[in-house]
Amino acid sequence: RLYRRLADIRALDEVQALEEEFTDRFGPPPEAVYNLFYQLRIKLVAEKVGLASINSENGQLVLRFPDGSLPDWIPDLDGGVRAGKTALWMPFVPDSAWQEALTGVLDQLAQAVR
Repeated sequence: RLYRRLADIRALDEVQALEEEFTDRFGPPPEAVYNLFYQLRIKLVAEKVGLASINSENGQLVLRFPDGSLPDWIPDLDGGVRAGKTALWMPFVPDSAWQEALTGVLDQLAQAVR
């Protein structure tokens, strides 16, 4: 049932509520569970801003939109993000604060979409 509930999440507040429930029921989550909740948050925000994919290529994170070009509403982004013709590129260094940087960029995009 918990896996079904995870699969059915459609809003960020649902992620937070389920994460709190997991902590109440099972104690502090292991890193794998923390990463699962992080991925759910990223997926929801990426869908909201219309991203087709987020990948790592050549030491960078690549944020692609479905039609192969950047939308007109893309703001100037912090964190060393550069806009290419077909994607947004940002630094990716494992064992760094890349997760927080990605979250910050997605938050900026989500604010611009509103």
